[in-house]
Amino acid sequence: MSKNVTVKLENPITRGKLEISEIELRRPNAGTLKGVALTDVLNMDVNALVVVLPRITTPTLTQRDVQEMDPADLLQLGQEVSAFLVPKSVVDQVKAEIGEKAEPAATTGTAQESASA
Repeated sequence: MSKNVTVKLENPITRGKLEISEIELRRPNAGTLKGVALTDVLNMDVNALVVVLPRITTPTLTQRDVQEMDPADLLQLGQEVSAFLVPKSVVDQVKAEIGEKAEPAATTGTAQESASA
């Protein structure tokens, strides 16, 4: 899994004359997550993200930046932070299950289309 991810903001953050349109997220370590519940981070709880994002962003966001962020951008960042916390084995298992289930669903859809034609 990647240690860094760059997210392009839909609504840039403005600090005086500086405009931040991209945020780089670093994969957090246990110390970075100190003081927040992992379930809150995984659930993309706003209060947890307000604490964690300033610790793992470049340029460094302030808690105020996060609180004033557009919800769509906060969701993007929260999804990436949550993805950092999911073990690779779980991701691989989900991908395998989706791959197995996607083929029969496509075949069923084709059969239904043929039957209705």
